[in-house]
Amino acid sequence: MKKKKSEVDKVTEPAEAPHTGAADFYVVGIGASAGGLEAIQQLFDNIPSDTGMAFVIIQHLSPNFESLMSELLAKHTKMKIFTAEDKQTISPNCVYLNQRFKNLHIKGKKLYLLDRGPKHNLNLPIDIFFHTLGEEFKEKSIGVILSGTGSDGSQGIRTIKEGGGIIMAQDPESAQFDGMPNSVIATNLVDFIMTPKNIAEKISKIPTNRAQVDIHTDTDGSTESLINNILEIVFQFSGIDFREYKKNTLLRRIEKRMNIHNIEHLSDYVDFLLLKDEEKQGLKEDFLIGVTRFFRDTEAFTELEKQIIPAICQSKNKKDTVRIWVPGCSTGEEVYSIAMLVDDHIRSNKLNLDFKIFATDIDPLAIAKASAGAYQYNVVSEIRKGYIDRYFIKSGVKIQIIKSIREKIVFSIHNVFKDPPFIRMDLLSCRNMLIYFDHKIQRRTLHKFQFALNQFGYLFLGSSNLLNNALKFSEKGTIEFGFRMKDQRMEFFVKDEGIGIDPQKNEEIFERFKQVNYSTHIHFGGTGLGLAICRGIVKLLGGDITVTSELDKGSEFSFSIPLE
Repeated sequence: MKKKKSEVDKVTEPAEAPHTGAADFYVVGIGASAGGLEAIQQLFDNIPSDTGMAFVIIQHLSPNFESLMSELLAKHTKMKIFTAEDKQTISPNCVYLNQRFKNLHIKGKKLYLLDRGPKHNLNLPIDIFFHTLGEEFKEKSIGVILSGTGSDGSQGIRTIKEGGGIIMAQDPESAQFDGMPNSVIATNLVDFIMTPKNIAEKISKIPTNRAQVDIHTDTDGSTESLINNILEIVFQFSGIDFREYKKNTLLRRIEKRMNIHNIEHLSDYVDFLLLKDEEKQGLKEDFLIGVTRFFRDTEAFTELEKQIIPAICQSKNKKDTVRIWVPGCSTGEEVYSIAMLVDDHIRSNKLNLDFKIFATDIDPLAIAKASAGAYQYNVVSEIRKGYIDRYFIKSGVKIQIIKSIREKIVFSIHNVFKDPPFIRMDLLSCRNMLIYFDHKIQRRTLHKFQFALNQFGYLFLGSSNLLNNALKFSEKGTIEFGFRMKDQRMEFFVKDEGIGIDPQKNEEIFERFKQVNYSTHIHFGGTGLGLAICRGIVKLLGGDITVTSELDKGSEFSFSIPLE
């Protein structure tokens, strides 16, 4: 059997199921800088005091002057206003303001104050808060960008969007300073571009307690039929067939669009969609979820840099070309991250090698942006300084990947379902795509990936499901992770001292969407898909995965793969 070396799949799929921990009400994050006071006042002049939402305002504040925002804003809203304190619990129908010396995070329903970085570091308080807002509140998060200079917020909105949240930006024509609104609009992730007054009215109309559409309780098939109608409408409009994506993922995106238009019934949304081409475009873009970042998952990219890329290069002869394929490349950040690591290794070790990366996506807009290689300046917070100096140049208000790196990459539109795979690949990186496909398409895609890779090629997927689960379900005790050789097989194991599993349910836990303890799901989150995908990948490679566990005594997951 051909040997494939691989990380296992990603555990958390943000759009698959609603977040059940923190998100029982909406949290609206509002970012503003220069000229933002007037916009904030206009916004709150038009937001009722009983929306059932919490509001957190993040401003660029001078450390040299005390903010008077609380007193000024009190004239424009009847909601209670707080300057955020560490570990403060947020409540609906309240407004929270950031402090001038601290950055603000949110975890669960609590705000946390964190020290700002050194003075010479670029501080992006809106991005910082928006990242945590999107991670915690998922589809119950709303990001609003008002007047301001620079590009703060344009990275943080990506996390909100990825979690299924809503993004709104002030119409640049109405802003005193249009830098921040223009920066987020340029990401193509913004749902609404409006004046502050209209943003307020849109927020006020979002229903806060509407029951979710549940395809699993659809006894007469009407819900599924309406969803299929929606997918057919989008297919006729865009040429992209989403019918092989996970239905629950698509349903969450449809629900988001229904909520922001205040539409209660699927049948009414079908009628609305038929009439509005801009809504067809918006829904298609929400389905595609084109969100990525440079060096996303630092530990995984460190492993790629320190172990995988050196091993690939060592296996090559002089003047050979390292071949890499990145399907589902979105706007290119992952592609350029890999390109910089490969180029740096070849340069640093003075190797007589070349490299070529094939980067593909189904979305032509994403491919166009990726091939340009130009990004907002605030991405510098994601990239080490040495790489910024070596691989980027200033291009207007953005920074751009240097031409010599862009020339190593072939960007193209490609449908991984239907089009033939690229072949003879040394590395295939698919960090955030498989989790959106249904089980049948996952298996078909993994077979294509196996065909695409060289005999000893590397499959670079998401972070380890088994290790993430061990960390998540172990509030105390130790966690062991390792591998061993046994009977011409490589055996990997993860052992923890966490809450454990009822031994009678050891097999059930590998079933799709299976939560063996519902209260555990509520507490820790998760969709019940990660372990099912794990088993599918391991079996595809000729191996198997097992678990031994006892309640309150921990678990050990192990899987083995034949070496030949």
